[in-house]
Amino acid sequence: MAQYAAWEKPTTATSLARELPNAIRPPWLVGLGASGPAGLADLQRLLRVLPGDLNAVVMAVLHRPWEFESHLRQVLEQDSRLPIEIARDLMRMTGGRVYLGEPWRHLRLGWRGCAELVEDPDRAYRNRTVDLLFDSLADRGAGRTIGVILSGALSDGSNGLQALKSSGGLAMTVLPNALKEREMALNAATRLETIDFVGSPEAIALEIEKIIRARPYAILRGAPECVSNSGPHIAAAPRR
Repeated sequence: MAQYAAWEKPTTATSLARELPNAIRPPWLVGLGASGPAGLADLQRLLRVLPGDLNAVVMAVLHRPWEFESHLRQVLEQDSRLPIEIARDLMRMTGGRVYLGEPWRHLRLGWRGCAELVEDPDRAYRNRTVDLLFDSLADRGAGRTIGVILSGALSDGSNGLQALKSSGGLAMTVLPNALKEREMALNAATRLETIDFVGSPEAIALEIEKIIRARPYAILRGAPECVSNSGPHIAAAPRR
């Protein structure tokens, strides 16, 4: 059973907003994918604009070296208006926060809206970790999803963004061009027939806020515990 199968979308969001406490307003799910220094700069620019009260779980993936200790959380905290948190396997994710994995433990959406970390000691996913996140949002996000491809080389994220879009989610990218640092966006634009929004990181942040504030509410019948659907999460060969 999908983790959000129990959501019932109301017909009048504004009237419901006055009646429901925040605890039963399920958040949107926003996936951010980026790579390299240009991708990091885009993440910083986008998080500088997203408001601190955004009703969304933001899950960010940045390609990073495996052999060094990562300080991504500390770097992003300098600019973000949302708290930054390193996700733990099977932890309950809440709206208004940004979640990160580790270079060797890849973040994806688990069952029932919880974090799931994929152990990857053999680097099976290498530069396909954005696809891994977006595929999980497509499978388990029930359409309340936004996938964003920021700057980065190669094509990670294109397959996953297509799956997310096909599942009813929204697809966004930075402005694609022929420069190597924008290859991820260019490949996504080439693969997908329609991108819902294309712009600068700041413009993308404003568009995300506009969408979520316009359609913020649903009713959640209960909050089931975070459980694993498949046992230990060990990386398999990624989908090409």
